Amino acid sequence: MRRIAVTALAGMLASSPTVAQAPDKPVLAPTKDVTVTYRMTGNQPGGTAVMRITYADHNRKVRVDRYAFVGATTPFDSIIFDQPADHVLSLFRAQNAYFEVPAAGRANPGLMLGNSMQYTRQGTATIAGQPCTDWHVTDAGQDKGTACVSADGIVLRATRARPLTGGIEALAVEYGTPPASTFQPDPGLQLQQVAPPADLPPGPPSRSR
Repeated sequence: MRRIAVTALAGMLASSPTVAQAPDKPVLAPTKDVTVTYRMTGNQPGGTAVMRITYADHNRKVRVDRYAFVGATTPFDSIIFDQPADHVLSLFRAQNAYFEVPAAGRANPGLMLGNSMQYTRQGTATIAGQPCTDWHVTDAGQDKGTACVSADGIVLRATRARPLTGGIEALAVEYGTPPASTFQPDPGLQLQQVAPPADLPPGPPSRSR
């Protein structure tokens, strides 16, 4: 469950303006600048163990870092989505290289929920010290999985039913605007003037920090 559009729904009962109507879906994207670190479970691309997602500028800037194992301090690859700058950067540290493509027309890699999906409220939980509401998620009648989402739109836990089972769960949530360097290529990486890969590579080259 990775991508897609951003919307927030809220409403009031027309017949009783003093009574709030329970929303039929969660807030679909973070409403604040935040960095979330996740532990990955099940079938994950490239055997990723930890993923960190940084959201800023109303989600118009997003960075996704993937780590080979718990405790690793350097990601083996990253994606930087920068809508104001109209570029997406794919960073590959093993090659000391990065690729650049326009952001226009490309899905935001940090957004996991979509407005077209259907949501059924299931209960509540507390994850990484943050309360959230559990939702069962379907799309076009097909089971997509579950998502536990905070009141400010942070997915704290999610499970994926298709095409491969897997899940994520937040280990840490840090609010605050990240430094501008977060959305710039890492020092030492060289821009490659060739067609970039369609997505992140299959996995880490080695277990290096």
